[in-house]
Amino acid sequence: MICNPSVIRQPTAATRHSVVALLAAGALLLGFSPPAQAAVTVPPEVASALQSFSTSPQAAMTAWVGWAKTQPMTYVNTNVGGKGSCAIDAAGVTKCREFDNNPAGPGYVSAGSLYTLANKKTQVFKFHGSWVRNDFGANTNPFTNAKRFYPYNYWLPWLTPGVPVSTTVDADGWLVVTAQNKNPGDDQSQVTVVRVSPDGLHAQFNQQSRKGKVDVRETITLRDVPPIKVPANKPQHL
Repeated sequence: MICNPSVIRQPTAATRHSVVALLAAGALLLGFSPPAQAAVTVPPEVASALQSFSTSPQAAMTAWVGWAKTQPMTYVNTNVGGKGSCAIDAAGVTKCREFDNNPAGPGYVSAGSLYTLANKKTQVFKFHGSWVRNDFGANTNPFTNAKRFYPYNYWLPWLTPGVPVSTTVDADGWLVVTAQNKNPGDDQSQVTVVRVSPDGLHAQFNQQSRKGKVDVRETITLRDVPPIKVPANKPQHL
């Protein structure tokens, strides 16, 4: 059958949206995930601040951290005891999958999942086979929980008088802030090093010795995270 182009109707906006929805649903049925609805984009004023890091490192990091801490993100923390892989959605809900070192050989074994609500205190986890909650949780945002671990904010060490700080831009363009922890406490390292990628979407946090041996490594990616669904749960009775 030959169609007459002059009588073919142009699709309306509603029709186009319906087609997109049908394609997305079909992709899910076929096992494909549709592209994310939103992506994290660095605001122009933050990007401009990062470009001035060489001459104004404190101002650059202040602007970047102030923005980054509010974004959805994923991060992986690796230490001598195991590994944690976490995601924080736009509402501030966190899901972390914990892994212990494999006692039988190399690699890791799952130690379960932990959810932390946006109030930064309610946590949900499995206990004796059931999902329970209590209010003994803690802030899991890697940009705002620094004071949980160190006597200074390693992203903005200038805020604490007396902390020796040095900055540089490495060969790959990453912005580097190194702080000396003069009196390390328990579970603290002698040096903290944070790095921010030139595009402002990636960061690293290392805890290491003065000779450069890394004790804890954390890698962070600012990215779209689908809303995290917290399992149905009941209060934990201790």
